[in-house]
Parts: sequence; C-alpha cells; structure tokens
Amino acid sequence: RAVLSRLRELPEGVADGERLDLLRPVLADLDDEGDLWLLSARAAAAVGDWEWSLRAWDQVLVLGSDRLEDVEGARALAYVSWVRALIAQGKNVAALDAVNRALSEVGGRADLYLLQADLLVEKRRFWDAAQALRDAVTADPDLADTLEGRIVRAEALAEGPGRVVIDYPPGSRSILVQVRLNNRVTGTFIVDTGATSSMVPAALAQKAGLDTSDRVPRVVLNTAGSQRVLPFSPVQSMSLGRLEVRNLSVVVGDLSGGSGHGLLGMDFLGKFHVVQDNQHGRLVLTERQ
Repeated sequence: RAVLSRLRELPEGVADGERLDLLRPVLADLDDEGDLWLLSARAAAAVGDWEWSLRAWDQVLVLGSDRLEDVEGARALAYVSWVRALIAQGKNVAALDAVNRALSEVGGRADLYLLQADLLVEKRRFWDAAQALRDAVTADPDLADTLEGRIVRAEALAEGPGRVVIDYPPGSRSILVQVRLNNRVTGTFIVDTGATSSMVPAALAQKAGLDTSDRVPRVVLNTAGSQRVLPFSPVQSMSLGRLEVRNLSVVVGDLSGGSGHGLLGMDFLGKFHVVQDNQHGRLVLTERQ
C-alpha cells in the first residue's frame, strides 16, 4: 500500500524511471493487477525499455484493464517503437527479429511491413522486401500508389532466372566482375556504364587470341595530356556469368595505374537491362525479352 500511495503521488509524465522502479517489485507479488501492468507498460515505454513494456502489455492483454480499451493497438505501437529504436542503434539483425515477432503476435500492420521491407533491403533480400511491401498494401490499400515504384524496384534488384547479380561494397565507385573471353581466358573488369567500348588488357587479349596486328582498325583515345592509338579487335564472345555477347569489337590496351583490369562498357552492358543500386551495393543484368 505504501508503494501504491507513492505511485499516486508521482505526477503523470514525470519521473517515469522512478515509477518503473517502484512497479517492478510490486508486480512480482501482485502479478494479476492489470492496471498496475498498464502503468508499468507506459512507464517502460517512456524510458525506452521496450522489452519490459511489451512484457507488460502482454500481461495487460491477458488480465485486462478498465483504463484502456485498445490494448492490441498500444501493444503494436510499442513493437513499432522498439523496432525503430533498434534500427537507430544499428542493430538491424535484432530489429528484423523483433519485427518478425511483432507480425506473428499482433498481426499484419502496414507500418510493421514497411519496417520489415526496409530491413530486408538492407540485407539485399529484395524478393522478400517486395513481398513485405505488397503485404503493406494489403494491410492498407491506400498505400498502393505510393509503394508501386518501390515494389517494381525491389523486384528488379532481386535474383532470378536469366539474371546475373553482382554484389559489391555499398557506395563503391569500382564494380569488379569476372569476364570470360572467347571461352578461353577470364580476367577482372571494371563495370563502366559511361564507356562506349570495352577495353581488354594487352596480356589478356594475347591469351584470348585476339588479333592486334595492323590488319585490325585503330581507335584514338584521348587521355590526360596525350593521345593513344590502340587496336580495335574483334572478339568471338564475351561472357559474364550466364550472359554472353558474341561478335563484338573491343579496344585492346591497358588502363592507367597498372591495375591490370579491363573495362566492361556499354557495347556489352547495353545488350541487357541494367539495374543498379549503389546505396545497397547491387548490380543486376537481365536478358532483354
């Protein structure tokens, strides 16, 4: 009774941490008091103790309370707040576990599905993210127009038949891929959507059997302070994973800096539908229909 008297003396919205400290030991003895669990749930939420708050809401749901009708709604909002707090702390794995738990316990809510979609995108689980966005639309049809573009984008970045998916460090300016020439040799190439033609390092071109003699045309490349005249040699095939382009011509020469890498340009990439998400580090090439 002394504790309950002290609780009544505490002003609403003030000293939530003190209110929670008083409630915890009381609830150990009076665990069937729904109104006390309700106070505990609110006090824990006020200080960001979401796990205790959710435990308290579970008890309110079981025991009931005369002070609150929409227990399920309050419990769901506690879950949303907990997931957002975990995301703010960079604990995305824990956040995804929490949102999955929330969806199983409080049912399908659009705000929870949207959080789930964001977390799945961070893990590059784009098909699952697209499904979460569709679930959000099912929960709230008013979101259909808003989320349509995001669903299409997520599906375009997902793995699937006829696609080559390249994951790379998010934000990187250099996307490195393995390209096979004439079905004979493989080399490391830098993806460059701004380059008209691909460039094959001289040593790799020789191994692939490319003709660099005077019989093949030359191209002039303007570089910083100089010009380079390089062979423009025919290639029987260039392959990136399952995707292949046959009978094209490439520049034969070495990039500055001595990396030994080639350059994969639009003469190859343009044969496919290309989608890139640099923020999450994914490039997808899809066969054109």
